[in-house]
Amino acid sequence: MSLTKRFQYYVRPVWFVIGWILLLLVWLFYFPTPEFPVIPLSIWGLAFLASPFILYRYWGDRPPQLTLSSERLDDSEVGLPVNHINETDHLSGRLLRRLIPIDVTGSIGILGATRSGKTNAAKLLVDQIRDKADDQTPFIIYDHKTDFQDHLDEDECIVLSGRETDVQWNIFEEVESEQDCEELARELFPTLSDGSDFFADASRQLFAAVLQVMRREAPDGTTPTNEDLVTWIESTTVEELAETLSEHPDLQGITDYIDPDASEQSQGVMASFRKEVRNMFQGDLCEAGSWSIRQYMDDPQGQVLIIDYPQRLGESTKPLIRFTIDWSIRFALDDGDQSAYFVLDEFARLPPLRRIGDLVNVGAGKDTRALITLQSVAQLYDRYGRDGGDALLSGLLSTIILRLNDSSSIAFARSRVGTYWEEQDIPEYNADGDISGTSTEDVEKHAMAKGEFGDFAPGWGIIVRNDGWVDAQIDLYEDAAEYITDTGSTAEGEEVDSADEWCPHCGDVVTGSECVNEDCQNRETVVN
Repeated sequence: MSLTKRFQYYVRPVWFVIGWILLLLVWLFYFPTPEFPVIPLSIWGLAFLASPFILYRYWGDRPPQLTLSSERLDDSEVGLPVNHINETDHLSGRLLRRLIPIDVTGSIGILGATRSGKTNAAKLLVDQIRDKADDQTPFIIYDHKTDFQDHLDEDECIVLSGRETDVQWNIFEEVESEQDCEELARELFPTLSDGSDFFADASRQLFAAVLQVMRREAPDGTTPTNEDLVTWIESTTVEELAETLSEHPDLQGITDYIDPDASEQSQGVMASFRKEVRNMFQGDLCEAGSWSIRQYMDDPQGQVLIIDYPQRLGESTKPLIRFTIDWSIRFALDDGDQSAYFVLDEFARLPPLRRIGDLVNVGAGKDTRALITLQSVAQLYDRYGRDGGDALLSGLLSTIILRLNDSSSIAFARSRVGTYWEEQDIPEYNADGDISGTSTEDVEKHAMAKGEFGDFAPGWGIIVRNDGWVDAQIDLYEDAAEYITDTGSTAEGEEVDSADEWCPHCGDVVTGSECVNEDCQNRETVVN
């Protein structure tokens, strides 16, 4: 237990006991004491002296305040645990004693400079959001620095990476129709051009054509793999590719890019195409496999999909990382009956996502939301432009603002915190320049000065909700996690023999060894 928590739950009751003893002394020496004919006064004195220790024992055994506060959260809320709150009159909603309720019906942003506490705040929220989700809710995390891989248990997550991946991804398993081949090509080669980027357009159309050809020519009952794709592209000459495409009437037009009679152009297109494919499909991503994002989004089985940024492979894998996130968003938004959650760590380091605007601004209506961590607003503007960045920021329902270092982030933070009106006396001057009187005007002022955001200690910040804001010191994950999440469910078939545990099947309270919910389908596996 940390020093802060020890003070809150133990030192404070000690001061209560000392105060009680002082009150006893005042009573004994300054007030007349009545005669008790049945019970001697000394017995009453001992009882009075012992009572604070009994209360102290009760205080030590009572649920911590974080637990009590978390039980008061609504189903649509998670709580951000804090150990110090500077309350303001700008927050009109509920403010629990140790938790700030955060609405999870919309997307959440965490903004802060390096080592300001972004990851700590994200972990506190992610654990609670996962507790509220069921096993059929896809939960996708882009993990730029392996923070979440280290945080989650190995058996509760799937890591998709170019190195040491848990699954072997197969792009052909994403395809259900010929149209999907073209959509995959647009996702993997998203550069929009007006015809001036000839090689990018050629690579996009060639890639779609190759996917279609390989699917059509695969033996019945088999599905090509990434390994087959890379091998086929690397080993096929320009002439062989042109001949293969010409055998398919709907693909003959693409042979214009690799016309054997225009050898210099054809070789350039083929070299560019192979380079793009080689950069995307490397490491474990070019192995034979059968796993797909489509399969995960359809049935996540309670696991978290972690999209890892392989530092050793570097920038070349970013197009494929962008694809996996955009492709996941596509399935999440297409399925209106299924909720989904995305955690995008170090969001501005991702290449521009095509569907991020839909995720942030439209996703809430389709029960799909995001938690985004961001180092600076300037980085966001660099990726999406000022208008695009502002559109994304405006879609965040709640924002946690930690220490900031750049002017763009501070300007955004001040706009989210807002302003207030203050009456000021304004001097009035006569024709001679002398003060002739005063008038009162309402002057608009910012609630936070620019310099304050750069002075925040790690973990200290402004939590902005849709109904106001509060500045607070956020708890460390290690100190608060056990109080705000289900610290461990009982395995199926294991007897629950202690009071007030939680049923692992329905979430209701288990009293003794019996689940209180008679409608719980698996109730007997808890009782017996």
